Amino acid sequence: MSTPRLSIILPNYNHSEFLPRCLDSSLQQSFTDLELIVIDDCSTDNSFEMLQEYARKDSRIRLYRNDKNQGVVATLNRALSLARGEYVHGASADDYILPGYYEAAMAMFTQHPQAAICLGRTRCVNEQGELICIVPGDWSDKREYLPPEQIAQRMTTIGVPGPTIWRRDAFLKAGGYKPELRWHSDWFPLQVIAFRHGLCFMPEIFTVVRNAGS
Repeated sequence: MSTPRLSIILPNYNHSEFLPRCLDSSLQQSFTDLELIVIDDCSTDNSFEMLQEYARKDSRIRLYRNDKNQGVVATLNRALSLARGEYVHGASADDYILPGYYEAAMAMFTQHPQAAICLGRTRCVNEQGELICIVPGDWSDKREYLPPEQIAQRMTTIGVPGPTIWRRDAFLKAGGYKPELRWHSDWFPLQVIAFRHGLCFMPEIFTVVRNAGS
């Protein structure tokens, strides 16, 4: 079995309503050298059956199920331990990505191998799909590598948002997903590796995040 360049790690718990959009957005990307590691955290809806059907149709999907409900951080850490790619996309079952994201990001990493993160901008929407905000800010008007010393100057309102692609070794050296940080367990190591290695920024919107309750 060949080693994919990109691993997508996806925890799921009762998100059958959103799973098709999330899965299709990754599996239908123009960049195909990837694996999709999905771990179902003992869903009580029809999520797992839906995931089994997807796994039967696409050999890039590696599907697992927790023996008991573990919560999202523990499930992410299990998925990360199974990842084989040099780069990782930490996905969310109720979010999705736009066409061209993986191809653009992998091209940026090839051009700037010193970078540990690549991100585009994210459209945050409410449960009705209405726009709340776009993050991060206008860090640049072109695709470019930002070294650590330039990043703080750009982070005037927000740090590195969650739906990014990152280098697996750098993320692990930053501590991985720390359970004690709860909902900041992805946000914190992303800031750490950005300031250690720099990042590739793309001004286009490439990800859509659903803010439940907004």
